Parts: sequence; structure tokens; C-alpha cells
Amino acid sequence: GRSADHVRHVDKRLRRLMRECHWLSLREATADSFLRWRTEQKQAPKTINEYQAVLSALFSWLRKQNRVAANPFELVSKVDARGKESFHRRALNDDEARRLLAGSRRPLYLLALHTGLRRGEINALHGSDFHLDAANPFYLVPIAKSKSRKEQPRPLHPELVVELQSLRAAAKVTPEALVFPEGVPQMKVIRADFKAAGIPLVDERGYRVDFHALRMTYITRLQRAGVSPREAMELARHSDMRLTMKTYTDAAALPLAATV
Repeated sequence: GRSADHVRHVDKRLRRLMRECHWLSLREATADSFLRWRTEQKQAPKTINEYQAVLSALFSWLRKQNRVAANPFELVSKVDARGKESFHRRALNDDEARRLLAGSRRPLYLLALHTGLRRGEINALHGSDFHLDAANPFYLVPIAKSKSRKEQPRPLHPELVVELQSLRAAAKVTPEALVFPEGVPQMKVIRADFKAAGIPLVDERGYRVDFHALRMTYITRLQRAGVSPREAMELARHSDMRLTMKTYTDAAALPLAATV
């Protein structure tokens, strides 16, 4: 039931481990051989930990199927990724968001800023996924593209409802067609839009902005608005509150002085 992209990543990582660790049988897959491989890698700790996660998941499954006596990677500690991230992402401030929305791709950026939808989710949206005439307008992310693999109706911001209604009235959004037929542009186009809006791609802290920063902006603004953690987690469509509170909240953008 997983997405094709997830399956591809798992398959690619497992095959690479088997090849580079020289595992030809399950018996040869040991913690020591994995640790030797890990010390030789130049990738970011987060990536290395993802390799370990798929490996441990495979052997947990094998254990449940009674195909191995134990999971040799169960007690292997992950690489400490704190302070070793390959880059830090930041949220846009309100002025930057306004300037970005003044450009030619306003509908796309308004959707991202008011929903926090991911690139693949936006690319899969059809006009029929937006229920603009309901008493409380909402949208649905297609299950096939939802990261959680669940149908998750979420409310629409009034500003976004007006924008989508105008697109529908101009026949630019129809029920059976993709909302953005050409999809979210490549990053070089996104960067050009940011530059045109006067948004620095890297700030004085070394933190970057990209398309996914719009999701971070959405979640950070929920925090600034005083939304409860549980509501923020639901609106972000996260399964783990730590993602909402830590990874996707730009603490530097929180109004701590005003709160005090």
C-alpha cells in the first residue's frame, strides 16, 4: 500500500547495502559489517539513518515471518544528526509571502501557503478535490499521493476559496482536470520567483528557502496564531507531533517577545 516513490527508495537503499557490504545471504548481514560500511560514508547523518531504518525494518519483518532468529540491527544506535544537517530550511516572513503572492504564480503559492501541501500532492490535485460550494469549503488530498495514505479532508482558507472560485469561473479549473497541469515548476524557476520577490535564498544564519519552505511557513504561522499543538498536527497532516513542533516550526519566526 505504499507509494511507488517510497518503494523505489527502499529497494534502492537495500540493494546498495547488500552490494557494498557484500551480503550474499541473510547470515552475512551483521551489525559489524554495517557499521564498517557506515564509517566510510560521506553522506549526511540523516541519509545514513534512513539506510539503517529500511534495513532494520526489513529484518523486523523477517523476524516476524520466522525467517531469522533475531534482528541484528535492532540495537544499533543511529548517527547523531544534531548540528550536522546538510542545510537548514526557514519559513518566509509575512512581507516575503506578500511579495511572492504578487507574482504570476499567485494561485500556486497561495495554495501552498494556505494548506502546506507538498509538491507531489499539489501535482495530483484535480478540480474535483476542492469542494468550494460546501457550507465549510474543504479539499481532499488523493490517497495515492497522500504521505499518510489516508483520505484527509481539510478546511480551506477564505482567501484561497475566493482565488479558486475565480479560477473556476474563468474555466481555468475544471472538475476532471489537474489544477496545475504543468505541475509545480522546477527549483530553478522557484528560485527565480523568490529572487524577483526580493527573498534571499540564504539568510544571514545560512538558512535556505525552497518550495518546501512554504509548508514550513504554513505550519510556523499556525504556531504564531496560537493554534493548539493537536490542531496544528492535524492541519499539517502529520502522524507525529514532533515533526510539527520541531522540524516544521521555524522557532526564530515565533513572536516570543510579544508572548512574554
